[in-house]
Amino acid sequence: MGASVLNPADLITPVLNPGERLIWIERRRRLGIPLPAVRYRVLIAVGFGFFLERLVTYAAGSLSAFAQIELFIVGGLLLVPVLWRDGVYEATTYAVTNRRLLIAVGPARKQIRELTFAELGSVRVSYDRYGVGRILEFAKREPSRAPVWSFLDGGKPDKRFTPWKVDDPKAVQQLIKNANDQYWFGSGKD
Repeated sequence: MGASVLNPADLITPVLNPGERLIWIERRRRLGIPLPAVRYRVLIAVGFGFFLERLVTYAAGSLSAFAQIELFIVGGLLLVPVLWRDGVYEATTYAVTNRRLLIAVGPARKQIRELTFAELGSVRVSYDRYGVGRILEFAKREPSRAPVWSFLDGGKPDKRFTPWKVDDPKAVQQLIKNANDQYWFGSGKD
């Protein structure tokens, strides 16, 4: 059974351990398939417009300059919605509890990954791979090449790089630091 669209806690609350409490949660819809930077998408649209203009000119014979320009523009404009809306959208839920970090990609329990505060090393804010948005990146306490996240069911390591792209990364970084400090120095261990 999937989680409610309106309440992201419906997915996370059932996986909490006894004594564990939810501190923060955020759900974002994001593209499941990354797209190239905007400048490359525009370049692809222009290339498609040129291709369409050349194809019609070849098939129909010589066209007026105005008709060639129109075909070029229409070809590019036909591709623009595909480039801006292409990909599979998936809801990603991020959560901080008093013992661990959780990330759920999609509505299924089998897609929930975790990182306990016992394993958590550094949390830093950096730019995403396109240099546009800011993300939270995590590292394990023990330096290794092992994946940071592990699946909740079975504990199998998740080999994908899974940073958090949240609305306010600096505030969430501070919240994670406070929860981690409370875990180690306060009553978080229970």
